[in-house]
Amino acid sequence: MRTPTLLVFLISAVWSQVQEPPQPQGDAKGNGANAGEQKQKPGNHQRLAEKDSMASQNQIGTTVKQNEADSHPDQELRINRDLAAFTGQLARFTLGLVVVGALQLAALIWQAGSLRHHSDLIGESVEQMRQAVIAYQGFVQASQDMLALTRESNEVTGRATELTRQSLILLHRPKLVVRNMFMEDEDRIFNWRSAGGGGNPAPVSGTLRIVNVGNGEAHVVAWQCEVLFAKALPIKHPIPLLTTSLSTPVKLPSGAYGTMPFPTHQQDPIDTDDLFALAAGDLRVYVIGEIVYKDELGNARTTWFCRERGYGEGRFTQTQNPDYESAD
Repeated sequence: MRTPTLLVFLISAVWSQVQEPPQPQGDAKGNGANAGEQKQKPGNHQRLAEKDSMASQNQIGTTVKQNEADSHPDQELRINRDLAAFTGQLARFTLGLVVVGALQLAALIWQAGSLRHHSDLIGESVEQMRQAVIAYQGFVQASQDMLALTRESNEVTGRATELTRQSLILLHRPKLVVRNMFMEDEDRIFNWRSAGGGGNPAPVSGTLRIVNVGNGEAHVVAWQCEVLFAKALPIKHPIPLLTTSLSTPVKLPSGAYGTMPFPTHQQDPIDTDDLFALAAGDLRVYVIGEIVYKDELGNARTTWFCRERGYGEGRFTQTQNPDYESAD
């Protein structure tokens, strides 16, 4: 940058030197004019004048050369001064640029340090966030595991509660027994001789009482009953398999009872020979039946009963035969 500046100052100096005409030359021209005038004079005066003119021209040339020699150092001094001043200004400007560059460099270094610090902080934040996400995922997994364990615990508790309830129901199950069997117009069968007129062969009917002696509620869903005239109970059970059920179950809470009619199907009239055999002690009357009920768990249970009575006896008694008399 200093070279173009120097060239500018040199060109300005040369231009100013060319534009300024030397003053001594003007005087020489004046003297030359005087010498010209003197040439017009004849004789010696003319020659003397020419000599003087030549001497004057030599003196003027010397003076011009001297003035030119004196003017060059001044111009160089001025140029050097201007160049020195410009150089000083340039040096100060350069120093300012250096200071500004140094400040910019310091700012860049500070920014780099800040960015590095912020980068470290961002890295730490990202790491903390990653750890937080991992911790949250672990918390979610732990929550899911706890929820699964809670659900499983609830299921186990529910099953345990149900098992406990079932155990209580099984321990406090219902149990049905038959009591208070009554036959309508029984004197025409068991005391027909005393009543006179002979036995009445009409079908036999009556009622019996079903009592819940257990601790749970019973739901009676089916029953059947028959009257049998026989000398002894047959080995093969005379009652067929139960295939029908009640349209509406009968609920019997603990300690309650219900009344059941018998027989539960159309009974044939009694044969006269059976009445005579009954009076002679060769036959007995058997009331055989079956009661099906369920507990609160839906477990089906069956009570078998068989009551017998002979001629002249006052009531029905329980048969001591497990094949006919049993209760689940």
